Amino acid sequence: MTAGTIALDVDAYESRLGILDLLSAAFTVPAYAADPMDGDRIQTKWQLTSGRAANPWWNKMNFCITVWRLQALMSRGQFANVDLSGTLQVPLPDDVSRQVLRYYDAVQQLRSAHAPNPALLQLLFWIVHSHTVKKAMQAAQAEADSLPNGERQFALGWGRVVVKVLATVNFPTAGAVIGPINLDDLPQRVCDASDIDVGLRSDLPPRQRATVLAIAALYRERDVSFIYMPLLEIGAALLKCIIALAAKLRNHP
Repeated sequence: MTAGTIALDVDAYESRLGILDLLSAAFTVPAYAADPMDGDRIQTKWQLTSGRAANPWWNKMNFCITVWRLQALMSRGQFANVDLSGTLQVPLPDDVSRQVLRYYDAVQQLRSAHAPNPALLQLLFWIVHSHTVKKAMQAAQAEADSLPNGERQFALGWGRVVVKVLATVNFPTAGAVIGPINLDDLPQRVCDASDIDVGLRSDLPPRQRATVLAIAALYRERDVSFIYMPLLEIGAALLKCIIALAAKLRNHP
């Protein structure tokens, strides 16, 4: 290995966090714009600290979300000093690669005199993320059986329903928004069967339990999603507006 080479084991979540740090350093979002990639780092760390990193389904999903981004950039000659080891679990799809490159090109353009609206960057993030999750879920179908009962409904409900809703309303994924939601509303351990059964007791904090129950219910009723999806999208859009208004009030008291 030559001097200056960065060695990353794609099987290790610590290296995946390192990948996200590399990308953030190379494609720094200007201070006037929020960084949509904060959400991916927060989610990756959450999977690690909550014990989900050890599960094959979560592991494969996260591989696609993190490693594919670096592979796309490496495919056009960037990050030539990075040496990837470990298991390349799922080949990078061409369409996801194109979307990733378009996203990072937009980050670069934010520094130019003709910078696009920062909201476009968030939209491009969701295009990449939603397509990545869709492809990853297809690739991880066999691993879904490795999810414990309660965790399975929560995880698949997140991937099949929640991501679609958030992408539809272009929900902000900057750290200031996702950080508190991740800490207060997402289960900080792997779920079990009692967590998704309203008739049983759970030691999850109330807000985390409410999130798990809601997402599990959405997954169970996914066949009638055409009925509830518009309502979820309205709710997510309202939450987005409330968050934006709260941020404006903090900045301009």
